Amino acid sequence: MLSAQNTIFTEEELRKVIPPAPKLLDKRIQPKLDFFSREFLSYATVAIIGSSNTHIPMNPLDYKKRIKIINDHEIEVSNLTSITEVNQTIKSCQASLFILVAGIGHSLRINGALEKGVDQKVLFKISAVYFHCARASARSGFWDYTNHIHNRDLSAKDILKLSPYIILKTTDNEGNTELSPRGDEAGFIQRIDDNTLFIPERPGNKVAVSLLNILQNPTVELLLMVPGLSYTLNIHANAQVTNDLALLQRCTVNGKQPKLGFLITNLNQSFQDNNELKQSGLWHVSSAVDQKKLTTFSKALSSHMNGTGLLGKATNTLVGAIIKHDMKHLY
Repeated sequence: MLSAQNTIFTEEELRKVIPPAPKLLDKRIQPKLDFFSREFLSYATVAIIGSSNTHIPMNPLDYKKRIKIINDHEIEVSNLTSITEVNQTIKSCQASLFILVAGIGHSLRINGALEKGVDQKVLFKISAVYFHCARASARSGFWDYTNHIHNRDLSAKDILKLSPYIILKTTDNEGNTELSPRGDEAGFIQRIDDNTLFIPERPGNKVAVSLLNILQNPTVELLLMVPGLSYTLNIHANAQVTNDLALLQRCTVNGKQPKLGFLITNLNQSFQDNNELKQSGLWHVSSAVDQKKLTTFSKALSSHMNGTGLLGKATNTLVGAIIKHDMKHLY
């Protein structure tokens, strides 16, 4: 068990390790779907959903079968796991969607609330939309189809060893949820003992929403995925942010040691063979979308921040250079 001196408890302590992000990044968040997010969604393969309702486990959904865009502010989700319980027990709960397009490194994150629906459907009310960079998928080799593992009988411990990519769900004090990816080489999830894991925090955009949420509310959920497999592993647990040197040294890659990470304790695991992943065709190379069909991540991001006019075009040049640098320095 870590001593208190190794645990980060406050935002002030966190910002001594990770300095605040530029204020310009606040403008990356849109209150509704726009052209770029709708374009991305038109090619979507899987939507991972997480919510503040304990009846709804974090799960990948076959996007084309389960998701319908109603308008720029609303999304309909159908045949959600435990939807009967949702419609019987709540009027609304906070929720997030994490959208993947097969073969595309960056992703789309949508936050909002699930509202009671009818006929095995719920309504997702959008409050925030923004793109997430490709570094997690690049570090994990998520779309390297030559290294994908073919389906075979595996256990929960096997998934821990094989997973190079996880989705982390955190919740702040007000119940607002956030889904954020973590990706690295298989085995990056350090197993300390039967009830403790450690996950390194690699370089990101410094906004650090997930880490700030953990400081407010230690309850987290992890969804572990292995490219090529339909098996997934959900872990409900508690988390604490730490810069414990011994733990960080275990996660050194190419001579680069992370500055901090989060310790996961009190594990409650759920292992399943996920039919939605099978049906979506996420791992089929034939499903991969040509990057040329989509607006580049840098253009979509810069347009979110400064529009599509001259200022947006100027921002695109700067953002493009930063992204190029970041993708060359993944650790």
